[in-house]
Amino acid sequence: MAGGWAGRQMKGVGMQSPLYAVVMAGGQGTRFWPLSRAEMPKQFLRLDGEKSLLQRTAERLVPLVGWNRVLVVTHEKYERRVRQELPALPQENVLAEPEGKNTLPCLLLAAEWIRQQHPNAVMTAVPADHVVRPATALRRTLRTAARLARTSRRLVTIGIAPTRPETGYGYIQAGAEWQDARAGNARVYVVRRFREKPSLETAARFLRKGGFFWNSGIFVWRVDAFREAAAQCAPEVVEAFVRASAKRGFPQPGLLQRLYHALPPISVDSGVLEPLSQRRRQAILVVEAAFQWNDIGSWSELGAVIPADAKGNVVRGRAVVIDGTGCVVWSAERIVALIGLENVVVVDTPDAVLVCAKEQTQAVRKVIEELHRRGWRQHL
Repeated sequence: MAGGWAGRQMKGVGMQSPLYAVVMAGGQGTRFWPLSRAEMPKQFLRLDGEKSLLQRTAERLVPLVGWNRVLVVTHEKYERRVRQELPALPQENVLAEPEGKNTLPCLLLAAEWIRQQHPNAVMTAVPADHVVRPATALRRTLRTAARLARTSRRLVTIGIAPTRPETGYGYIQAGAEWQDARAGNARVYVVRRFREKPSLETAARFLRKGGFFWNSGIFVWRVDAFREAAAQCAPEVVEAFVRASAKRGFPQPGLLQRLYHALPPISVDSGVLEPLSQRRRQAILVVEAAFQWNDIGSWSELGAVIPADAKGNVVRGRAVVIDGTGCVVWSAERIVALIGLENVVVVDTPDAVLVCAKEQTQAVRKVIEELHRRGWRQHL
């Protein structure tokens, strides 16, 4: 089946290969509970008080590709909100997934939509809920990655030079430097392998050794090259998409629902990139980012959005910190006061309050699991 799909893709050979930007906006951002909820996930939060993370992400990409080539993939229950957040986005450029099945189905769906517009197009895929500065540097890095992906047919990812032994990110181990005039001044390497989120000791070793990048979750590739790689590494997933689009073009809602219901949840990293890097040397390139990046993966990272005070406290809303250092405090309505505390997080919402040590913010997901166990779904 995958071979037949590749054959259909060949009809566009010789066409120009425009760049599309795919925004992955279907996640729930559970580590930002209790502010992030099932009905108001992290990408829709206005952490800076002005615009949502999704709106900021789109604003960074529009100068690169224009609104007509921005594509947002989200869960069907967020489709209406995406359209409200991005009124300039063409209606057909919002793809609604019936179920969340992680990033591989999301990106295969986007690639199929783009392939039917331009079979040789290049797509960049970015999460909707990250903070990147400056936007001009992001676009410069993505243009470089797009040139490499377009001409080499390799899959390209963007790596972040690590600044600390972080255990919350996956890592990319770089191999030999990739010599290509199209890279300009960017540093480009062959990906040697992908490494899972490490222990603190292992992360510190990565930092000392050098040659490792944080995995940003930002990807650039030709849609045909991505499909071929996915067909090699996850043939059952690709074949399901082939069957769904074989007769009537892009999968229709009813067919899409059956397709997703049968798919396993699988990330593009574990489903394609990791096995591909082991099967084929030089199959994946990593471009070192020329921008500052933060995935705002937990409350401890809120300082990337809201500047800290002289004592390192990040405060938003009606909150007072006295004789405290390194605290994160969020209160939308009530007054919250902290006295003599260090490195704690306090988040106050109308129906839930979170209090935790700053170094334990990654464990907020355990609260979500416990709420599920107790059946307190109204607080999720």
